[in-house]
Amino acid sequence: MPQNRLTRDNILIQALDMADLPELDQNDRPAGTIVAGAISANWLQRALDEMHQEFPWAGTVTSATGSVTTLNPTLFAPADFILDVRNGLWLDVGGATKALIRRNFQDILNYQVVNDQGGTPATGEPSLYAFRNRTLSLDITPQAGGYTYTLWYYQLPAVPTAAVIPNFPSDLCSWTSPTCEPWSGPGRCRLELR
Repeated sequence: MPQNRLTRDNILIQALDMADLPELDQNDRPAGTIVAGAISANWLQRALDEMHQEFPWAGTVTSATGSVTTLNPTLFAPADFILDVRNGLWLDVGGATKALIRRNFQDILNYQVVNDQGGTPATGEPSLYAFRNRTLSLDITPQAGGYTYTLWYYQLPAVPTAAVIPNFPSDLCSWTSPTCEPWSGPGRCRLELR
């Protein structure tokens, strides 16, 4: 993974110099430094988010804890969740840790149908899971009281501030350049990662 040495502001200043758009420059750095709310800072954050979603395994791995009591809890994963680490959902079952196995969503639906024969959902100890965005789906409804869990996942990068050196998650991303259509104004510009 490439190591970036430039801070957020170094990257944005170079990009603004390359764009050579007086209106954008006046908006983003009227006194020579990048201001809060700079349009180019938003472009950089969106580019970082897109690259991390394309290459999540090069980003930060972190964990979250909580409890699960239902079959399909919505908004289960944290807001900065990109993708779970494979088989990274661990349940505390009677003091022991049990790693659930990630399967595709169709497999989980099939298990849910089998476990819901007669309209009375079976309860038990989950073994399989799938994610649809931030919604978790388990193969069987957790027993009464549920389980505490640890979820290991790839995390979206935090919004970089002026002195932060952003983490570019891919060697495909070696530098940034602005792509602008000067006749269209600053709303038609974006940062391209190469």
